[in-house]
Amino acid sequence: MGFAASQVRLMQLTSRQHRIEYQAQKIQAQKLQLSNESDMVYNSYMNALDAKKVQYKYVETDGSVSYRDATFNSMFSKYNAGVQTQYALEIVNGENAGKFYVTQPIKTAFDGIGDYKAVTDANIEGKFGIANASATLDKDELDMYKKKFRASQFADAAKQSEDASEIAYYENLYMLLIDSKAGLKVFDRNDYADSYEWLSNTLANGDVMLHKWNTEAGDDGKGTWTEVSVSTDTLLQEVSDEKELKKAEAVYEAENSRINKKDTQYDTLLSQTETERTAIKTEMDSLKQVRNDNIEKTFKLFS
Repeated sequence: MGFAASQVRLMQLTSRQHRIEYQAQKIQAQKLQLSNESDMVYNSYMNALDAKKVQYKYVETDGSVSYRDATFNSMFSKYNAGVQTQYALEIVNGENAGKFYVTQPIKTAFDGIGDYKAVTDANIEGKFGIANASATLDKDELDMYKKKFRASQFADAAKQSEDASEIAYYENLYMLLIDSKAGLKVFDRNDYADSYEWLSNTLANGDVMLHKWNTEAGDDGKGTWTEVSVSTDTLLQEVSDEKELKKAEAVYEAENSRINKKDTQYDTLLSQTETERTAIKTEMDSLKQVRNDNIEKTFKLFS
């Protein structure tokens, strides 16, 4: 091969070598992106392993005990005899902080009975048999009986049966709601009313707080509402979310398979480019040697 032809071939090989090196760099960048995707898939799977759902202790009519997924509808939409213990849901964060989530019928019943301060002595005497209530009761006692009168009205408006436990449920709920300075918020998230994911997540994030009726607490030992958490309440438990875990496992396996297949393809391409790069380098070294030999012969000829 002549000198000129060798130079042209060297230029062609150099250009091809640069393209191959650029291609190899591009493949390496794609492999790095795959590695990042693999990390994301793994982290998503680990999050699913850590995901928990809240369940409440449910007592069946035959006395047997089971645990059921806690949702707004199952715990807060109406009286649920199986729950056994009364709970209420307070909003902690956002513009509605301090308000309690209730259903529209509860809000309607609450608003419909009027201000407890408007209860008269005649109302108290007729309900509790206390004559001349304003004179015989101190201010705190009088307020309490007025609240109890409204609580009874609230229960009459909200209850669905004459069951004593249901009546007590609504009476006690009224006593909690009347003390809420922020007021009530109608739960209008229809998509989430039966979603255990929503309730579990909002509790875990601290967006809402549970209140529980403790029958043995209070100054008079007759019961009061207290703040509780899932981790400390013996009637609640956190368990792994098997449904989400199975979904995450399926996604993890599918994504891993895709990533591994793509990674193998990239490895094959890198191997091919390296083979070609080695062949080009060998040919370039050979051409350079021929060029150098030609130059040396030419100098010797004219020396």
